[in-house]
Amino acid sequence: MTERKLLYSQVILTKESRELVRHYARGVKPLLTKNHCHHMTIQFGEVDGRTPEQTVRHLGERVQLRIIGHVENENIQAFHVVLFGILGERAGVPVRYNLTPSRLGPWGERSLGTVNKYPHVTISTSESGKPYESNKAFDDSAVRPNETDSTYTKVDGPVITGTVTLVDPKGYVFDGLDEYESKQALEVFG
Repeated sequence: MTERKLLYSQVILTKESRELVRHYARGVKPLLTKNHCHHMTIQFGEVDGRTPEQTVRHLGERVQLRIIGHVENENIQAFHVVLFGILGERAGVPVRYNLTPSRLGPWGERSLGTVNKYPHVTISTSESGKPYESNKAFDDSAVRPNETDSTYTKVDGPVITGTVTLVDPKGYVFDGLDEYESKQALEVFG
């Protein structure tokens, strides 16, 4: 791994999953101006003195996420996701590890160690909206696993797939073995 400072950890979605998210989102509501649909942030920056590199789990491995909810306001649209499965492969090669869950989240999922209270994929934003505003939208919606309110809707959504990676401030993506420029990474992991 490079000596560069790492900015965040993520699950970068496959091309098929990015398309599935966009297609599924259009069935929920029309998309806002800027489309995103490419990753779920696990940890942004240092948290409790630990960097994304120190806390990332299953680096370089394919994982599955299930869409379980949708939140929106005038600036953002996002899908609430939970860990559905760990495919146990890295670059198409099987990986052996202990499948014992390290921690269960409030919805019973095995955790990737995500720092966000509501793990999510930002679908789209308005011209003035920023993807990080999804966190506030979830907080404002008072999400609860068994309730729905006016800004959060529970859904029984599809399962999407991605690869656990790390990202540096210049946008380079690392999977534990190699590094890729951000646009190249969308193709490599797609």
